[in-house]
Amino acid sequence: MISFMVQGVAVVGVVAVWISVVTAVYNFYQFNATAGLVLLPSAIWISIATVLVTAIWNLNGRQSLIPRPDNK
Repeated sequence: MISFMVQGVAVVGVVAVWISVVTAVYNFYQFNATAGLVLLPSAIWISIATVLVTAIWNLNGRQSLIPRPDNK
């Protein structure tokens, strides 16, 4: 059986979600300030999640994002 380990992909995913949420908050705020402020807690929460996921990746040795054969 061939299996691959891809570590660090969560960082890419959470950064993509962070960019999406921050963009949505900004755009909603430009259209209606109340709507932007309602979404602001989501931006704060995903910012915290981004920091945590990145910190965990750093603590685990910042392994490559490129798939490699699992040598277990």
